[in-house]
Amino acid sequence: MYANHLDEAEKKLVKANSMSESETSRIFTLINLGEVYFKKKDYGKAEKVLKEGLRLNQLLKKTEYDKQGYELLDKMYKETGRYKEALAIYEKLISINDETLKLQVKDELKQQELKYGYEKKVLNLELVNERKNTTKNTQLIVLGSLLFLLLTGGYFYYKNSKQKQKLSRYEKKELKQKLLLTQMNPHFIFNSIDNIQSLIYNKQEDEAVSYLTKFSKLTRQILENSNENYITLEEELEMMDNYLNIQQLLYNNKFEFTITVDETLELENMLVPPMITQPFIENAVKHGLKNILQKGQIAISYTLETDKLFFTIQDNGEGFQEIEKDSTKKSMAMKITKERLKSISNKSDFEVHLNNILDDNKKVIGAKVFFEIPYIYEK
Repeated sequence: MYANHLDEAEKKLVKANSMSESETSRIFTLINLGEVYFKKKDYGKAEKVLKEGLRLNQLLKKTEYDKQGYELLDKMYKETGRYKEALAIYEKLISINDETLKLQVKDELKQQELKYGYEKKVLNLELVNERKNTTKNTQLIVLGSLLFLLLTGGYFYYKNSKQKQKLSRYEKKELKQKLLLTQMNPHFIFNSIDNIQSLIYNKQEDEAVSYLTKFSKLTRQILENSNENYITLEEELEMMDNYLNIQQLLYNNKFEFTITVDETLELENMLVPPMITQPFIENAVKHGLKNILQKGQIAISYTLETDKLFFTIQDNGEGFQEIEKDSTKKSMAMKITKERLKSISNKSDFEVHLNNILDDNKKVIGAKVFFEIPYIYEK
C-alpha cells in the first residue's frame, strides 16, 4: 500500500479479511482496506469498509483504529464536499484526542505517585531500623560502662555517635520528602490539569500541548531531583522557569516575571540544593500578589558577592504585614526550606531576610526576600 501498489494491496487485504479469526484482525484489515480504496478514490467502498471496521471497534475500543478510521472519513468527506458529515467526524476526532491526552496525564501521575509511595515506605523502614539500633546501642553504653569502664566505654560511645550521625542523615532525607510532598500538592496538580483541559475545549491545542509538556517535565524534574542533595544551578534555573510558566497558567497570566543571573556565574559548575527557592517564589505569587489590581511583577536575581551566592525575589504586592499578623498563613514549605538552609550551611543563626518595599510616603508597594544559597563549585 505505501509503495502505491494499490491493486495488489487490495487483493491481499481482501484475502486477509476472509482469513481473519479475531475481531482485532478484522478491524485492522478493514481500516487498512478503507485506506486503499481511499487512495484509489473509490469512495463508496472506502466509506463502507471504514464504517464496518469502526462499528466492530465499538466493543474493543482500540483508540488507534478509531483515530485512523475517522481521519480517513474526514478527508474523504472534505474531498467529496460532504462538509456537514466532515464536521461531525472532526468533533469525534477532537473527543478521541482529548481522551487520549487525559489518559496520558493520569498514567504519568499514577507512575509518579507509585514511585513516591515506594520511596517513602523504604525511607520509613530505614528510619525505624536505625532508631532501634540507636536505642540498643545506648543501652549497651550503660552496661559497658558498668562492666568495662575503661576498655569498652569508649568503644560503645564511638559506635553510638556513628549511629546518631546515620540517623541524622536519614532524618534529613525525610525532611526532603516533606518538602517534596508540599511542592507536589494535589491542588497544584489538578488545577494544572483543569486549566490544560480548558485550553483543549477552547480549541487552543498548541497552548495545551506546550503547557502539558512543561507540567510533565516539571513533575519529572521535581521527583528525580528529590533523590539528589545537589543539582547544577543551570538545572535549578530551568525548573524555576518551568514552575513560573505553570503558575502563570494557573493565575490566568495575572503576573509577569524576570529571572536575572549574574554573568560571572558558571551555571554548569555550581551545585545548589534542589528546589531551594521554590517556596519563596510560590509565596510571592500566592500571597504577595493576592489582592492587587494592577499587573503583578516578580523579579528574581542570582548574584555572586565575595564568593557568596545570593538569591533575591521582589514583587509589587501587599507586603508582609498580613502574613505577620497571622502565623498560620506562613508557608509550611518556607519553614521546611529554612530548616534545610540551616542544616546545609551548618549555621544555627542562618537568616532569611524579609523586607517590605516602601515608596516616598512610607506606603508598602511590594516585598523583598533575599538570602545566601550554600553551593559547591565543581569544575
